[in-house]
Amino acid sequence: MPAPREPSGTTAPIAPVAPTGPRRLPAGDDGVATVWGAVAAAALFALAGMLWLLGHGAVVRSDAANAADLAALAAAGKADHGVDEACATAETVADRMRVRLVDCRLRPPGASGPGARDPDTPDPALGTGPGAGAPDALVRVEADRTPLLAPFGAVTARARAGPVGTAR
Repeated sequence: MPAPREPSGTTAPIAPVAPTGPRRLPAGDDGVATVWGAVAAAALFALAGMLWLLGHGAVVRSDAANAADLAALAAAGKADHGVDEACATAETVADRMRVRLVDCRLRPPGASGPGARDPDTPDPALGTGPGAGAPDALVRVEADRTPLLAPFGAVTARARAGPVGTAR
């Protein structure tokens, strides 16, 4: 039904409706779902970040181990040219693998520890015994790949490579 018209041709003013007030939930439950949702999202993001950091650390460790292996093989291949050339070759390989060569040395064959010698093993310098005249190359490298891993220190890897075909 149309509203009654006033003599001037306009419609009658509509009376305002009194507000009933905001609808309230029981006391103490306002916004709880939002808070729980925000906490759950933050926890998921933190977990994803930790898993990514752990995976990245594993990749950097693997890269450092591969670089150490390759540098030791390169040094062992040049061991007959002397320690300086062998270690220079290992440093070149380490640089190309984006790691830092920390230590490089050649250990005489038959040595059981750093510079130690078994008295029952014949002297390789005299050309007797297994691996005579073919020293082992020992290298240690460090990898610094990301600032995120800096608080945990540099990733270090060690490798040893020796002559092919010698009995150990």
